[in-house]
Amino acid sequence: METSAIAETSGLSMILWPAGVAIFLLIVLGAGSRFVVFSDKSDLLWTAGIVLFPIATIIVAGIGFATITPPLGEGMKLGDVTFPMLVTTYLFPTIVCCVTSLLFLRSVFITIVGTIMNNGLLAGLFIVALKLTAIVPILIAAIGGCWLYFDSANDVRRNWPIFLVLGFFVWLASRMINGERVMERRMLISQTAEA
Repeated sequence: METSAIAETSGLSMILWPAGVAIFLLIVLGAGSRFVVFSDKSDLLWTAGIVLFPIATIIVAGIGFATITPPLGEGMKLGDVTFPMLVTTYLFPTIVCCVTSLLFLRSVFITIVGTIMNNGLLAGLFIVALKLTAIVPILIAAIGGCWLYFDSANDVRRNWPIFLVLGFFVWLASRMINGERVMERRMLISQTAEA
């Protein structure tokens, strides 16, 4: 029993330490005006989409598989045409999976390409690695915190610290949106170099 708890704790720390280091480095980089962490709010949301789109896929497709299944042996009638059960059962979850998979791929592409375009190849790849390391635990913790808060069995008065932590992470993320500040600095440097 004790060995299992130690293994579970060491597995959790293997996730939390790199995420903590990545968050700290992103805060340091975001506070400055040399490297772009998030160019704007849409960049932040596309980066969050790397985690949110797969979660949405699991939730919506799971609900679709559970609730849209017609009775066995029946199909869906549209006029004179009867579609087989296989088509009607899995159509909605398949469409959801395709759309969210495309959105996931787009969010990965926008995150990687946008960061490299704003920072150059080496710094961009480093910042992308930091973003991917930090965003997963933050969003999973945020979703878990919201889940705990809105759970009907929990007392709302007891869970107020969850919203303080979530508010802190929202404030922290807003401080890492530094694209405009970096571009102003780069323009100022290029103007002084020309003069």
